[in-house]
Amino acid sequence: MPQELLGEGTIDKKCANEDGVLIHSDLKIGEFVQAKSNLAKIPGTVSGPYTAFSYEVTFVITYGGNITPTWKLVRFTANPSGPFLSATRTKTNYLEVTFAAPAPATTAGTPQISQDGETQHAAGLIGHAVATGIESQTQ
Repeated sequence: MPQELLGEGTIDKKCANEDGVLIHSDLKIGEFVQAKSNLAKIPGTVSGPYTAFSYEVTFVITYGGNITPTWKLVRFTANPSGPFLSATRTKTNYLEVTFAAPAPATTAGTPQISQDGETQHAAGLIGHAVATGIESQTQ
C-alpha cells in the first residue's frame, strides 16, 4: 500500500473551494500520508502487515461579531466603551480519513474499502464517540 500512495505524488495544492471568510485551513493530510508511507517503506519500523491507517483531526471554528454604538448628547455620553450587542459561535468538528486497499466494488458499482480499512475506520469512530461521551460527562 505505501508504494501505491507514494506513486500518487504529493498533495501540494489547496482545495479548489478554499475561498471566503470562513475557510483558511491546512489539515496536514498530505504530510501525514507522506510520513506514514515513508515509515512503512523502512524495514523493521512497522511490525506485522501494514494494510490500513487512519488520520484523525479535530478542528474548531469560531466566529463572532459585535455592535457598539455610541451616543453623545449635549449633557451626557451613553455606552462609550461596552458592546451593545455581541454574538459568538464555536463549533468543533472531527474528521477521520482511513487509507486502505480497495475491495471489489458492489454490484451497483460503488467503490469499497478493504475489511481491514472498514474495521480500523469503525474503531476510530467508536473511540471518538466514547471519548466525546466521557468528556461531556465531566463538563
